[in-house]
Amino acid sequence: MIDFSSYAALVLQFFSNNILIAIALGLAISFSLYKKPEITAKFLALCFFFVAVFYIMSLLSQSSTQEDKLIHKSERAMNDFAH
Repeated sequence: MIDFSSYAALVLQFFSNNILIAIALGLAISFSLYKKPEITAKFLALCFFFVAVFYIMSLLSQSSTQEDKLIHKSERAMNDFAH
């Protein structure tokens, strides 16, 4: 099962533990926005799109696993009732 919140927490923890990498990434994005803003904006929009798709997939996988648990619980209840 994909858990988006745990991945987001891992990313935030990584950047908080590695301040120099976070600063370097921020400077690279800022420099790229200054030199080539159109390409950088398209790249960031693509990244946000992938994050949104990943988030939606994680929500859908969570709902399907909950339905599977409910189905198995119902099957067990029916089997117990039959005996």
